[in-house]
Amino acid sequence: MQSRGESGFPAKPNSLISVVIPVWNEFELLPRCIKRFRELAETEGPIEIVVADGGSDDGTFGLAKTLADKVITAKKRKALQLNSGASIASGGILFFPHATVLAPEGTFDAIRGVVDAGYSGGGFSNVFERSNVLIKSLGKILGVIPVNRDRSENVTFYGDNGIFVTRAAFDKLGGFRNQSIMEDFDFSRRMARDFLSRRIVEPKLVLSPRRHERAGFIKTRLLWILIYSLYRVGAPTETLAKFYADVR
Repeated sequence: MQSRGESGFPAKPNSLISVVIPVWNEFELLPRCIKRFRELAETEGPIEIVVADGGSDDGTFGLAKTLADKVITAKKRKALQLNSGASIASGGILFFPHATVLAPEGTFDAIRGVVDAGYSGGGFSNVFERSNVLIKSLGKILGVIPVNRDRSENVTFYGDNGIFVTRAAFDKLGGFRNQSIMEDFDFSRRMARDFLSRRIVEPKLVLSPRRHERAGFIKTRLLWILIYSLYRVGAPTETLAKFYADVR
């Protein structure tokens, strides 16, 4: 039997997008995130929503069961949650946004357009829904965001870039490596090495600035510099993850 996304469009294997959302205690933001994806799917084609819960204790798991097409539990580690979600996903394209994302119009059309053009995956440029100029400016001043980060040839992505990939490429890459942090950075680099990858400059994903607001704007940017720099020289990810405190 041919499956269908929530929108009712026939779900062809190469066109169904599985939206895999890793969560832990996202009771507040998950509903608006999924609602927006559902709205876009009404005009942009078939999707399924897969939530990979990392052991939430605020009611997120129960809420996810009422909102998503599929829900799975995993150990609270993003790499494990993403791989677990992908393992039960049906789509020929996997899309890995955070629950903090508010997807713009054209998100799914853009993903399918890139895949139809022969790319195996990629990610999005982004903006913050509040304090965007401040955050982006701090990034450039402090060296976190290279001047050309939003250019299409830059195909290094993090979790807030909404990485997407064909199922075939994901399987060949072996999914996300089981590391405590920077699993998205590692995955995007391997994807660009072995497959054609592309950055979607427009539309841009809209992000919540929650971490910056709660942990501090300058502190958050400096912390990212520290983690990135130590990671590139081989520091253990278990150690780096201790610097990146959860703000929920």
